[in-house]
Amino acid sequence: MTLSSLVSAQIWLCIFVTVAVASSAFADTLEKRRVAFEGQFDLLQSPFERKVEKLKEGYRGALEKLQLEIQKRGDLDQVLKVVEELKVLDASPENGAGKDSSVPKLAALQNTYADSMTKLEAELQGQQRNVLRLHLKDLVNLQRTLTTEGKIDEAVAVRKEVEILKQTPLGKLAAGQPKAALIPPGFVLYYSFDEKEGDRRVLDQSSNEFHGRSEKNGWIEGGKRGGGFDGTIADTIRVAHHRKLLSESFTIAGWVKIERPISHGRIFDKYNHDKKSGYSFNVHELKPELELWGADGENYRVTTEGKLQPEVWQHVAVTFQPGKSLIYVDGKPAAENEMPEAVQPDPGEVRIGREGKSILGGYLDELMFYSRVLSPEEVRHVMAATGKES
Repeated sequence: MTLSSLVSAQIWLCIFVTVAVASSAFADTLEKRRVAFEGQFDLLQSPFERKVEKLKEGYRGALEKLQLEIQKRGDLDQVLKVVEELKVLDASPENGAGKDSSVPKLAALQNTYADSMTKLEAELQGQQRNVLRLHLKDLVNLQRTLTTEGKIDEAVAVRKEVEILKQTPLGKLAAGQPKAALIPPGFVLYYSFDEKEGDRRVLDQSSNEFHGRSEKNGWIEGGKRGGGFDGTIADTIRVAHHRKLLSESFTIAGWVKIERPISHGRIFDKYNHDKKSGYSFNVHELKPELELWGADGENYRVTTEGKLQPEVWQHVAVTFQPGKSLIYVDGKPAAENEMPEAVQPDPGEVRIGREGKSILGGYLDELMFYSRVLSPEEVRHVMAATGKES
């Protein structure tokens, strides 16, 4: 299911379970607003689908060209891998690109296609969010008017619809945020840790629904914003592998409150020391640090000079792009280092917090992962939006 269809399904399902209102005339008025809202969403869908189809056709052409090139060399194994990618592309275009092919040229094409698809989804998500924000604003104004006119039943019905819409993942981002603090689009994971689930699930607020599972259900009521993850009890949140987590470039951001210095306390970990693959965002003795294995087989690190303040919520972020990494603390650049041209990809699960020696030693909140590098301004916007009190 594509991002667009998933978001639309969530929204329309929520709308149509709204309690019916007594006044048929008012029901017609509310329905007209819904139809107008749906129409605006439909207007966004066609251009998005055309761009996806154009991207898909370009990718298919590049794969077919690569297939002919490999056939001339007589390498059957590599030809079969390209043919398999073509089959996956036709069956499911939004998932038709991996990140871990052993054929270098195929891997390069996969990376380019997957990154381009992510950018298109981010663009659509931003447009959908703006449409929903305007619709919510219209409903809130309608509610106020109805209340002023003494039409309490109708006002209550509108308020219920607003509340339901705000509980969708897109609605949580669209509602009540100042323009300067809007979360930049394109995030792949977003864990707000606002709710403690009985089945130990940790809900992903992005449209991808990459829900994690906590081993000990570590949770605190007083996070930076709403609830938070308790990383003081050697808990681990595990998230299944997905190709969107193997981006050439990425950003990891979140709020941390460290209670005590820990060696390599893990924030976000997709790292395998034995296989020399992946990356890990840590707090090393109160210093934010990115550690990774390069495709060249070497181990790299970038660590801040200054330390985090114990028992204080601070925003930390790290960006990586081929050749460069940058760490931010409270929205300001705190460390920069040259890096390899590529990370050695790891197909293993993501771990948030860790057991044993890699325990975080503090609390975590509003954790986000982007499959692209955020600009310094965007990092500040993430900090402002996620740090705002509920």
